[in-house]
Amino acid sequence: MAIEPMDGDRALMDQYALPWIEANEDRSSDANRHLHLYRESLEKDGVKATKAVERLISSGRGQALKALEAHWARVRACFDRTTGAALDIASEILGCGDTIAIGKGRAKDIVSYLREMNPDVGTATPDAKLQRHIDVAREDLEANVTTTLTEAREGASRARAAENVVAVETVPATLSGLLGRGIGGGVGDGVRGSSGDDLPDGIRGSSGNDLPDGIRGSSGNDLPDGIGSGTGGSPFGSPFGPAPGPVGGTNAGSWNVFVDHDEHKRAADGLIKVAETIRGDTTTALARALYDLDALAASGSVGSTIAAEYTPLLNDLDLAGRALADHLSGPLRDIVLTISTDQQDTDDDNRGRFDWWRD
Repeated sequence: MAIEPMDGDRALMDQYALPWIEANEDRSSDANRHLHLYRESLEKDGVKATKAVERLISSGRGQALKALEAHWARVRACFDRTTGAALDIASEILGCGDTIAIGKGRAKDIVSYLREMNPDVGTATPDAKLQRHIDVAREDLEANVTTTLTEAREGASRARAAENVVAVETVPATLSGLLGRGIGGGVGDGVRGSSGDDLPDGIRGSSGNDLPDGIRGSSGNDLPDGIGSGTGGSPFGSPFGPAPGPVGGTNAGSWNVFVDHDEHKRAADGLIKVAETIRGDTTTALARALYDLDALAASGSVGSTIAAEYTPLLNDLDLAGRALADHLSGPLRDIVLTISTDQQDTDDDNRGRFDWWRD
C-alpha cells in the first residue's frame, strides 16, 4: 500500500500548505512486475522461434540455409536487445518506486518533528517562533520533493543510456534493413547469390546459370559432381555404365544442396504461432505496464512527471516487439517457404533433364 500521511498530518499539511510527494509508488512496482512478465514472455517467444529455425537448418544443407542461419543470428540479437532493454527499464522503474517511498518517509519525519517542537501547531494562531518552524518545514519538504524528482529522473536517464535501451529503438529499422535488397538482401548474399539472380548460391549457384553448385558440378557442365564430372557430360558416370539411381524425395545423390520441404512448412507454421503469441500474451503484459504508468501519472504531479520519463521507453519496446512479430510472420516466413519452393522447382527441372534416358 502506498505511503500516505496520517489524517492529523494531512490536515496539518493542508492547513499550512506543506508539500507532499504526490505519487503512488505501488504503481511503479506494478509496472516493474509487468515489465518482467513481458521480458519473460518475449524470451520464451525467442526460444521457440530459435528452435523452429534451428530444426529447419539442421534438416538440410546448402548455401541458402547457411544464409538463413546468419540471418536468424541477427534476428535473435534483436530479441536479446528487446528483452535486455525491458530488464534495464524495469530495474530503474523499481528503483523509482523506492525513491518515492524514501522521499515520503523523509516528509513524514519532517512533519513529525514540527509537531514535536510545537505541540499546539494546528490549533493555535502561529506566533513568530511557530511560523518560523512552519516555514523551515515547508522549505525542507519542498527540497525533499525536488530531491525525489531529481533522483527519479536520474534513474530514467540511466535507463535511456543503457546499451540495450539505446539499441531497442533501432530494432524496427534493423529488421526492415535485413531485407533491404529484396528477398535475399538481408538474409545474406547466399540467399540471392553473387550473380544477383533470384536464387541463392547452392540453389542457383555462383555461376549464375540454371543449376546450383553441386548440381552443375565443378566441371561447369549441366550435371552434378559424382554423376557428370569427368564423363564428357554423360549422366551415367561413364558413356556406357549403369544409369544413376532414381532422384527421390527432396535432393538426392552427392549434391551439396538438400531441402526437406516438410520441415520448411513446419518452420513457417511455427514462426506464425510465435508471432501470434507476441501480438497476444506478450504484448498484453507490456500494455499492462503502460497502464501502470498511466495510473502513476494520475496519482499526482510527481507521479505524472516520472511517468512521462518512462512512457516513451515502453513505447519503444512495444514497437520493437511488434516489428519482431511482423518479421517472423511476414518476410522470414516467406524466405523459409521460398527456399523450399525455389529448390522444388530446381528439383523438377533436374528430374526432367535426367529422365530423358528412360524414354
